[in-house]
Amino acid sequence: MYNINLALLAILAGFLTFFGALSHRVLRVASIVIGIVGTLVFAFLYLKPDTMEFIRMGVFAMSFNLTDISRFFLWIIISAFTLSLLPLIHEERSPFFYLYYFLAFGFASLTIMANDLLTLYMNFELTSLAIFAILLLGVRGDIKKTALKYIIYSLVGAYFYLGGLFIKFKYSGNIGFGGIQNVSTLTQIAIYTLLALPFFVKIATMPFHNWAPDAYYSASDSFTIFFSAGLSKVGVYGLVILMLKTFAELFKSNLYLPEIIAWVGGITALLGGIYAFMSDDAKKLLAYSSISQLGYVLVGLGLFTPYSFSAGIFHSVAHFVFEGVLFTTVAGVIHRLGTSDLRRMGGLIKKMPISFIGLLLGIIAASGIPPTIGFPGKWLLYEAIIMKGDLFLVSLVFFASITAFLYSYKLVHSIFLGKLHKEHRDVKEAPAGYVVATIIFLIPIIVFGVFPGVIFEKIYGFTKPVFNHDVFFTFNSLKTQIGFVKIPVAGIALAAMFAFSFILYLIAGRSYRAKQEDNYTAGEWVDEDFASHYAQEFYGFMRKAFGKLLDLSAEKFWNGVLTIFKAFSELTRRIYTGDVRDYALYLLFFLIVLVFLVGGKL
Repeated sequence: MYNINLALLAILAGFLTFFGALSHRVLRVASIVIGIVGTLVFAFLYLKPDTMEFIRMGVFAMSFNLTDISRFFLWIIISAFTLSLLPLIHEERSPFFYLYYFLAFGFASLTIMANDLLTLYMNFELTSLAIFAILLLGVRGDIKKTALKYIIYSLVGAYFYLGGLFIKFKYSGNIGFGGIQNVSTLTQIAIYTLLALPFFVKIATMPFHNWAPDAYYSASDSFTIFFSAGLSKVGVYGLVILMLKTFAELFKSNLYLPEIIAWVGGITALLGGIYAFMSDDAKKLLAYSSISQLGYVLVGLGLFTPYSFSAGIFHSVAHFVFEGVLFTTVAGVIHRLGTSDLRRMGGLIKKMPISFIGLLLGIIAASGIPPTIGFPGKWLLYEAIIMKGDLFLVSLVFFASITAFLYSYKLVHSIFLGKLHKEHRDVKEAPAGYVVATIIFLIPIIVFGVFPGVIFEKIYGFTKPVFNHDVFFTFNSLKTQIGFVKIPVAGIALAAMFAFSFILYLIAGRSYRAKQEDNYTAGEWVDEDFASHYAQEFYGFMRKAFGKLLDLSAEKFWNGVLTIFKAFSELTRRIYTGDVRDYALYLLFFLIVLVFLVGGKL
């Protein structure tokens, strides 16, 4: 019962914030603070194993249960939600925005605590509707088109899920998370595909991803923190629960399904990274970055080995942390500059030093460098793929990792390095809410990077019953059959390499120290409106290398599918004219066909 109250508290806080925003800014801030404190207190005191059900209709009931898996993911969502509220204090939004914000959190929490597939579906769709309402209150871009695109993808996924739920009920006689017995492998794969599709959409797996860049770009900057760091984990949770509870035996026995899902994840990681470093907008770059990093998660889950699955779940935690800090720091920069265009930024390192440190550590973690939280999951994932013997998949994931370095460098260089624009000379550090959230995000980046055993111990608790695997971790190290790493040692070794390189740099010196305002044109005089920032065509030469690949647009693909459906619909419309005489001719035609089929006898 207490666990349900957590979600109900969030919904109540949403209404409180709604009325507070209608009244006065002080009340709005107070309402947000109450929401933060109340959520955290309730979470610490009452997140305990508990089961309840209500609204029973025959064999169906709204049923909730807090298990080890759901508690694990619920903490991610609670943390992301709470930290995203800190920057929200500095934003002026419609009163309805705060209501929908808290509703999204409340329904997402109920989704995680659902005890059966129907309860999960209902709350998952309510979460999608709340997000849709938030996107309709967006701040930039084509808001209505963006929101419509998101809800269409979500609804299509919902229809497929319902189809899978009905088929599952037909063969098993229940809507629980339990497996399906005495059903062919092909039927099980079909049911899994139908049930998993909305979760693939939620984590923006390619080719179901093209709603995400526009949605992240259009939405409120504070909401995108929660959108990427928190709400995407609802999709990850859906995939995890289906694989561990409903289709574990299918994934263990089938050779092709795990491989296909892993390859889809690898392609998502690679293409997401390429689209990220080709983006000139900070929020779209981070959107593609988020898609790419969730691709690694899908690779780990898809391979369905003890190491890969644990790596995938760990990386979803890492994704929450580093994407959270990246979206927070970028939101703070946008708040100060009023733009998300990388070509209009630059040189802010001295103006916004805390934001710079936050972004720098965030991209280091996203690149998988020790001793940050991005390293343990990726290291274990590589080990798992190599042990599986799939060298092509290893190569794919490796090239995807290279793209992470490329878009990370572009992001930090375009915002904080290079030439400072004249209109930004008086820019100050991000407001307190952004700074505090950034600092809090940075703590787990290092702590869980150095001591990943804290997280892996929780993961081991709910993967052991399925895989029956041995412990492969200690407090600060990981070990497989083919490799071992002590993460503090790896971090110190890497830090020593950087220190040595920096010392060489200081010894070598520079013949001329260029001023920040005079470092791009080699002394040549240019007009003021000349685009001299290096973010302009940052990786322009890459367009030649990846030109044809970049032309492969998922939107073009789905538009082609839509054209086919339109043609089919037009043909159907022409056949069903509404004229009784046409229907009489159709009836006569089918009667003649029927006569021939039965050999001239009726």
